[in-house]
Amino acid sequence: MIATPGDLRALNAKAVVLDTEGRHSEAQALYQRALAMEPDNEMLRNNLNLSLALNGKAGSGNASLLAPSDEAHPQIDWK
Repeated sequence: MIATPGDLRALNAKAVVLDTEGRHSEAQALYQRALAMEPDNEMLRNNLNLSLALNGKAGSGNASLLAPSDEAHPQIDWK
């Protein structure tokens, strides 16, 4: 468990560790929890997209749920 559940840096760090251990689903849940608190955080969004790609879920629509809609932040086509 994370000592400070609202700390975005702690959530991101824990998720990165989970990704390195191959525990992508758990990592993605933490990235999504952090993004719910700060939806425009590019670091979290990029780490989530990388986690999805590592887990073979890129292009399945999961990453696009959190992608911004404006043109300043283009979506990555992982196909």
